[in-house]
Amino acid sequence: MKKYFLPIFTFVLAVALLLVGVNDKPEQIVANAESGDYCISVVGEATIDAVPDRVTIYASIENVNNELDTARDSTFEIFDASVKILTDNGVDKDKIIVQSYTSYPNYDYSAGKQVSGYVANLTFSYQLDGLDKIQQTLTALGEAGKVTTRNVNYEVSNEEELYSQALSEAFENAKDKASKLLGREDLSVKCVEEESTYYSNVLYRSYADGFEGSEMVGKVSVKARVKVCFE
Repeated sequence: MKKYFLPIFTFVLAVALLLVGVNDKPEQIVANAESGDYCISVVGEATIDAVPDRVTIYASIENVNNELDTARDSTFEIFDASVKILTDNGVDKDKIIVQSYTSYPNYDYSAGKQVSGYVANLTFSYQLDGLDKIQQTLTALGEAGKVTTRNVNYEVSNEEELYSQALSEAFENAKDKASKLLGREDLSVKCVEEESTYYSNVLYRSYADGFEGSEMVGKVSVKARVKVCFE
């Protein structure tokens, strides 16, 4: 059985040098000198690009008043009016969410750090299915006054489906690599490991007039990465 050790070792060394020279990804071939068996571990990757079909818009309301209660109450009154405006324009009330509320004193340092009033700030978001009502809702909120649009985030609603597709393509990518490295197609899968990879299913945009049509938005990338052992 020892007579197989040198050829196998030479094969492993040659493939290892090839991988180091042309690719920094962790493909590995592990050989068993006793049995002559070997397995190859390959990383597969895939990216699915999709046109956004959903949007989340973030906005804020800020009020300043000499009385904290007045600043707070005015802020929530504007928010209640904003909710009505949005629902009147077809936004589902369940998709309007208060993100945060803060209040704090304003100081006049020219008078020795004296309280000059109070600031109340409320941020909220609302979600739209489709991109056709972005401009309509933004215009309506703008006419209400004291509502500032912060960000328009374009998203995909079927992220799980796209990720599953990316996983399948990442596996095929790994299989294709292994076949090319070994020069054969009859590979058996020994193990599959899903690896973490960073991606965002959101395109972040600062608000701008006319940023509504999907052709101006771009695409969202969903990525997957797997490590597969073949023998």
